Amino acid sequence: MSSDWPTDNGMIATILEEAKYIKTYGLEVDIQKWSKMSSWTVIQAVYIFHGLDPVRGLQSKNLKPYPIYKSILDAYDIMLSFASDNKIPHEGDPALFIDWAELVGITVAQEIKDAVLTEGIKRDVFELEKVSRRNDLLANLASETSRKLENHQIQGSPRVSKNNPQAFLVLMDTELRSVFYTQIRAILLDMSLEGRTRPTAKQIRKLLVDNPTIAPLFIGLTRLKEIEYAISEDRKSTATVSLNALQSFIYRVTDLIKET
Repeated sequence: MSSDWPTDNGMIATILEEAKYIKTYGLEVDIQKWSKMSSWTVIQAVYIFHGLDPVRGLQSKNLKPYPIYKSILDAYDIMLSFASDNKIPHEGDPALFIDWAELVGITVAQEIKDAVLTEGIKRDVFELEKVSRRNDLLANLASETSRKLENHQIQGSPRVSKNNPQAFLVLMDTELRSVFYTQIRAILLDMSLEGRTRPTAKQIRKLLVDNPTIAPLFIGLTRLKEIEYAISEDRKSTATVSLNALQSFIYRVTDLIKET
C-alpha cells in the first residue's frame, strides 16, 4: 500500500533535532531588535532569513550537521554574487536584501518583512522630520539675520575710530557648510552691528564657553581645547574645530572697514 506521506524518519528526526538545538541554545533571531537596525550585511541578512540570530548563529560550531547549515551556505553564495554584481550592497537597507532573496526563492517570513517595513517607515519619517527641523532652524537664522541687517542699514555702518581700528563687516554671501558655522557668523554679525572690534578665535572660544546658549549646537571643549559641536539634531554626531580653523573662518566671513 503506497502513500505520499514522508517516510524518511531519519530526515524528520534530523529536522526535529535541529529545531530543538536552535531553541535550546537560544539561536533564534530577535526580529524586533534586528528590524530596528538601519543596515544589515549580506551574511546577517541570510542568517535572519533563516530565523537565526546572526551573531550567535555565526558563533555556533554545531550547526554543521543540520540541513539549515547547507541552506545558509547556498543562500549566502547567491546573495554574495548579487553584491559582487552591485545589485545589492555588501551592507545596506534591510529591505533591499528581502527583495532579492525572494526573487531567487529564498523564503522570508512575513513577520520579518512586516517588521522591516514598519521600522523602515519610522526611520524615513524621522529623517524627514530632522531635515524639516534643520530647515526651520536655518530659516529662523536667516530671518533673524535679515532683521539685524535692516536695523543695521537704519543705524548706519560701524565706523573706524582710534578706539576701534578693527571695526568690521560680516560677509553674508559666503556659503557655509554647517548650521554651527551659521550660528558663529550670527555671533560675528551681532558684534559687528554693535561696533565692536573683530574678535580672534580665542575670544570666540571663550565667548562660547561663557555663554554656550548663544550657539545652540556648541557642546564644549575637547582635551586639546578644540571646539566640539553637534552636526545632528540628536547631538549624537559631533565634529570639532581647532583655533586655527576657526580663525581662518573668521577671516573668510568678515572684512575690516577701511577708514575713509
